[in-house]
Amino acid sequence: MKPQYALFVAEYLKDPNHNATAAARAAGFSEKSAHTQGSRLLKRLDIQGAIAQARASKSKKLEHQAENLAEKVLAELSRLAFSNLQDCFDPETGEMLPMNKLPREVAATLTAFENNKGFQKIKQGSKISALELLAKITQLVKQDQQNQQAVQIIVSQAPQRPAIAEKPPITPDWGDEPPELPGGSESYE
Repeated sequence: MKPQYALFVAEYLKDPNHNATAAARAAGFSEKSAHTQGSRLLKRLDIQGAIAQARASKSKKLEHQAENLAEKVLAELSRLAFSNLQDCFDPETGEMLPMNKLPREVAATLTAFENNKGFQKIKQGSKISALELLAKITQLVKQDQQNQQAVQIIVSQAPQRPAIAEKPPITPDWGDEPPELPGGSESYE
């Protein structure tokens, strides 16, 4: 392929609108013939093949970048999901390690680190969120489980109170006549 044609292909692919006229101009064709030359060049099989090959190569490169990014995201989520705060402390003394002594994997899980007059405070990202996201990404949780919004609890029978042995009611033994009320009143009504 001629160098001018190769330049046309490169310029054509670089242009987001894939403008053949602009690519022909950029490849060195005259302003007057750029429109015609661009159209003619796009019909050539060798140029169509070069464009297809460049697109396939770019697509593979993007796919590879996406795979690498996906691996990094999964690794970072895994660090957070499976991290252990004990790794922030010296196993012998029990004191919290300074930030520069924390293992890289542990430091990656922290969202805040504060050192105030010798008192260190750390905050870690949400392990629950990381675990949920990992479960979704790895399809550990199926779609129907994700869409489940409520749990219905049905009680078939109301709970029964335990039987209590009946005792006769406690009633005063007044005999035949009720006692006199205080204050001299003779009636209970």
